[in-house]
Amino acid sequence: MTDILPQIVALRLKDKDPNFILVDIRPLDERRIAHIQGDIHIPAEKFDPARFNGKDIVLYCRTGVRSGVLAEEWQEKGFPNVKNMAGGLHAWAEKVDASIPKYEHQH
Repeated sequence: MTDILPQIVALRLKDKDPNFILVDIRPLDERRIAHIQGDIHIPAEKFDPARFNGKDIVLYCRTGVRSGVLAEEWQEKGFPNVKNMAGGLHAWAEKVDASIPKYEHQH
């Protein structure tokens, strides 16, 4: 599986690269706590990379575990353009934007 560092994701977002999409795959209740400016929200069960016509897609969740599993599934299905943001939103909070709150997973 291919992981992308949060710092690289931040640069791609800042450049407003039209071929780059950051996707929050968390459920809406988690997204309401915090999300990354410039992302789009598609819950994991509704995500389909075929909708994005070969663009570079980076998935994220709270810690990168769920998005990592999903990215790996789509890579195995023939979508090498789907990657995971290493460490998820927590790593983003540590490395890019300290104003993003960390939170515990709600079950």
